[in-house]
Amino acid sequence: LESDSNIACSLVEHQITGFARSEVLFSILSDLFHSSGVTLGLSCNVLSVEPADEASGRLRVATDESVPGCGMGTRDFDRVVVAAAAASVPLLANIDPMLRNHLVGVKGYGLSGAAGAPKVPADQSGRGLHLMDMSRQFAAAYVRSTDDFHVKVWGGHDVFATDDGVKPPYEFCDNMEEARIFREGPACARALVDLPSTTRMTGMRPVPSIGNMPLIKRYIGKWRNLILNSGYGYNGYDLAWFASNCTTQWLMSDSLDDDVCRAA
Repeated sequence: LESDSNIACSLVEHQITGFARSEVLFSILSDLFHSSGVTLGLSCNVLSVEPADEASGRLRVATDESVPGCGMGTRDFDRVVVAAAAASVPLLANIDPMLRNHLVGVKGYGLSGAAGAPKVPADQSGRGLHLMDMSRQFAAAYVRSTDDFHVKVWGGHDVFATDDGVKPPYEFCDNMEEARIFREGPACARALVDLPSTTRMTGMRPVPSIGNMPLIKRYIGKWRNLILNSGYGYNGYDLAWFASNCTTQWLMSDSLDDDVCRAA
């Protein structure tokens, strides 16, 4: 931040201990899955989940075959976990029409620097900045470095509560909103706005009506082998590990034997 900035901030980490960058973590997880023989279909647009055989409870998942890189087509599975964040609402609209009352999407926007953009000093790259926006206007809110020491910054808080609103792909904000969030924000955000190498990103947080908590469901009847694992709100990186462990127990054993999972 510039020394004359009027934007308050706090250090997320009080020691330079490092943190897990999602772009690095996802690559590591992909390698682990591949080495274990797991078939991954990435960047898939899932069109539908339907019963394939009611007697066995098998489910048929159809993906958009025109999307490059997915390669899954239409396949039958013994069990399916839907972890599509806020996009779970339109995907499960026919199965769980009440889900739209329990899960809303909060869209945020990000800028990621690349060639020609300012860099974070290596000895500061293990810190993240949380920009405290006391006006509640949700301008640029969080900054950290990428693996190659460029700046990555997020902001925005657009709420969507309709099936169409939470269905991807998600568009980046318009010029006026971009100016409010980034151009009028901290210096590290302003420096990225006009650079042609800057990557613009959009995401949608799944926020449950019960607050920043996991939303885990298992359905019945012909949908008995379908599990929803979503929610988390603003605590996704912390809660996903616990919620997914409980979901896996339910998936593999048909029961929740863990006392903590049962209590949750």
